[in-house]
Amino acid sequence: MLNIFSLHGKYFQDHENRFTANVLFLLSESRSDFLLEFLTLVGIDDDTLDLSAADFIFQSNVLAENGREIPDAEIKFADELHLVLEAKIGRNPLNSKQLRNYAETLQKSSARKKKLICITQINEQTAFNKIKAQIEPAIVKHGTCVLLQWHHLLKALRSCKSLNDSILKSINRRVCSGRSLDCSTRLAALFLDEVETNMYDRKIVDRLPSGDLKDVVVTTQDPWFMEMAKKYRVWFPSGQTKYGLGPARYVAYYETQKPGNPNPKQISYLARNLIFWNRITMDDARECPELKTLFKDKRVAAEMSSWGGETLHIALTEEPVKLRRPIPLGKRNVARVLSKRQYSLPAVLNASTIDDLF
Repeated sequence: MLNIFSLHGKYFQDHENRFTANVLFLLSESRSDFLLEFLTLVGIDDDTLDLSAADFIFQSNVLAENGREIPDAEIKFADELHLVLEAKIGRNPLNSKQLRNYAETLQKSSARKKKLICITQINEQTAFNKIKAQIEPAIVKHGTCVLLQWHHLLKALRSCKSLNDSILKSINRRVCSGRSLDCSTRLAALFLDEVETNMYDRKIVDRLPSGDLKDVVVTTQDPWFMEMAKKYRVWFPSGQTKYGLGPARYVAYYETQKPGNPNPKQISYLARNLIFWNRITMDDARECPELKTLFKDKRVAAEMSSWGGETLHIALTEEPVKLRRPIPLGKRNVARVLSKRQYSLPAVLNASTIDDLF
């Protein structure tokens, strides 16, 4: 679904430049709260700074005439403050040569205060520290380089606009009913929707064309995962699928025979899928309003943190429904390939055994 932020910056070649252009637009439109919150986030606490004087500069990532790369974005407050922003999306790593060039740009700036700000999706703290050691204090003074992750920026936006999940839903209802709404709040809500949809490939099932949806997928559940499905209404598509599963209307849970599953070797539960997140980082997942309850459970959070890896796939469902007639495995051992196929809902509901699905 397109919104103003889908269209603003549409000519940029990648999400990094487009998201950065959109952030600058939102900072410019929300100087009294979001810009102020952003400055605090990067370590600028100056009550004398005139926020109305901020000059926002966006340039696409091309080579300047001297062969040097131009920063993703800059924010200047005359000779008071100069910020250079470099944004990364997905697994795109920080570039040492690029950041040294930007540090040299700041070195030549006449501004009294300077910051080189890196915004990444995955945690790049180790790489950032190595690059920072090359730049500070050789090129710029200590404290110039700052690392943020996108979820820090989105959290700051939610905080300064008081945009929790219930308020975001209320905003959508007000818009649908034609009622008035504060412009900057509406822009912030649209930006959050755009970033979350594209940065970690969020797919809301009810918004997708029917032709883009499978009917039913089957996921194989060990006891811990089955507990999560029933208690928190989430399941985890296989990490072996790099880009995640194509979205489906329903998921059927096949419980393995491992001790702890009350319905081993059969499909006993079915759920309607609501949202898929593909390639989402653990930090980003913690900030999703729909997943807050999941991560509040310390036992669950600890288990998920132990998985390692930079990203994962998560799906949120309605409450799973227990089938009146569970579907046992049958004579053939096809459990290994259950998740590799898609099924129609009538076929699943009418199956006597899993053999009937093949």
